[in-house]
Amino acid sequence: MFIGDAMIFPAELSFIARALIGVVIASFVSAAIGHILTSRGITFLSAEVAHAALGGAAFGVLLQTLGFLWFDPLYGAFLFGVVSALITAYAGLRGSREQMEAAIGVSLAMSMSLAVVFLGYIRSEDMPKVWGYLVGDILLLTVDDLLFLGSMAILVGFFYILFRRELIYIAFDMESAEVLGIKVKFYHYLGILLAAIGVIVTTKALGAILVYAFLIAPAAAANEIAKRMYQIPLITLAIALSSGIAGLALSFTVNMPASGTIGILASTAYLVAILYSRFRK
Repeated sequence: MFIGDAMIFPAELSFIARALIGVVIASFVSAAIGHILTSRGITFLSAEVAHAALGGAAFGVLLQTLGFLWFDPLYGAFLFGVVSALITAYAGLRGSREQMEAAIGVSLAMSMSLAVVFLGYIRSEDMPKVWGYLVGDILLLTVDDLLFLGSMAILVGFFYILFRRELIYIAFDMESAEVLGIKVKFYHYLGILLAAIGVIVTTKALGAILVYAFLIAPAAAANEIAKRMYQIPLITLAIALSSGIAGLALSFTVNMPASGTIGILASTAYLVAILYSRFRK
């Protein structure tokens, strides 16, 4: 029935296709970024950057209301997300998780405060542009969105594949990596920057509230299931893709919000992985 309806109404097939492409992009990002964040134990960085992106989107909408129509809210989301992540990276440069967690908390508070201030100056008819970054709707992605998100995902994937060993090594032992001659400072900033870009990509597709579920839950589930380190990103990709595609299908079947359904399935996959891991032992 669903496929038949889509074939009858080409316009519907178009937005369904865009949603599926968005799921694929977000899934590949989840495989790379989720692995980095869970390995370093800084999973809440995703929530911080996502809410910074929300503040940036609000700033972008405000600029548009002031006449700067060329400034897309996505540019503001990208700018705020990257800057907040780099501030956090600087605070945790010596590998202290406590310092990074404190920086994440402060950046999150600042981002949300700025978002509230910006929202106070935005016209009511422009509010949906901002709330789209909070709750997200993958069904509303445009071709331009997909081109931008796809290019950013390719960038993240390229550097992740190129420097995966170094990024994961410093996640476990930054001091030993420095002794071995690895450029710890460079890879530290690179890992955080890639994570920020990946989070912004996923935030645009799913919203700031659900980005944590889609980026972290599949990677956390993969950590429970995988027997070898190299298996983690592959299992993460499989879980993210399955959750995304099944979430889209289920949302149409039972008339639920697509982003929320995807988040529920991704989180459920983590719970199932925990149970599987415990019974396997």
